[in-house]
Amino acid sequence: MVDNHVLEQLDEEISLKRKELVEMARLKGFTSVETITISQELDSLLNDYQKLMVENQTIPYMDNELPKWTVSDSFFLSKSNEKESAIV
Repeated sequence: MVDNHVLEQLDEEISLKRKELVEMARLKGFTSVETITISQELDSLLNDYQKLMVENQTIPYMDNELPKWTVSDSFFLSKSNEKESAIV
């Protein structure tokens, strides 16, 4: 389990990097080298945060709340709905 302090520190770094990104985009534009570099740094921080969350299964919906379905389930549901629509 990851220490909450680590997550809080990473969350703070993400917040600061977002502010830095917004300010740089305002000053230099969205396509400037500086803005893109900061955006990539933010992406890296977000990826690190997500990895920590997944590794520690601290995301509340990971296993519990999302319905489990497959592509074939979706296919059969859509076919079922087509039949019901034809009957009505």
